[in-house]
Amino acid sequence: MKFVIHGLTGDHQPGKKGKRLAAGGGKLTEFQVWSADEPDRNLALASNGTKAEGAKSAIAEDFPEAYGPQYCIDRVLGEAWFIGNPAVLTLTFAKSERVAPITFMNARGDRSIDEGKVRGATPCEYEVQVSMDGQTWRTVASDAGREPWTPAHARWRRVAGK
Repeated sequence: MKFVIHGLTGDHQPGKKGKRLAAGGGKLTEFQVWSADEPDRNLALASNGTKAEGAKSAIAEDFPEAYGPQYCIDRVLGEAWFIGNPAVLTLTFAKSERVAPITFMNARGDRSIDEGKVRGATPCEYEVQVSMDGQTWRTVASDAGREPWTPAHARWRRVAGK
């Protein structure tokens, strides 16, 4: 599964005049892929054998693993993937699975997400792609039809024809 990020909440802030920044620079604290079959479970967890790949936008010389995509599939809200360029999270599941909804968040601490806990821009324009062979990808979901992040984002969507 690929989570292809086309835009971040920070791309549509006041003063940007509709100008989109290059993808990258945002954060994801947790990315969840829920099973379509019972029992309902988060298939994306590393503890279920899922592997995460993606470029990161920050590097800590004393801790090379810091800020990597593995932190958005670990069920720990205090760590995050610093989204790099290309802004694509690729998840490889341990086995073929039927999936239902995906959810993602950008917060630290407890599960009550409020503006005071959000750190860094969050994906707001994206596609979810799936593949059975890792070569041919098909888009199965996107941000199309979702409520815009801000009035500036809504204006950009109208101009861009989204």
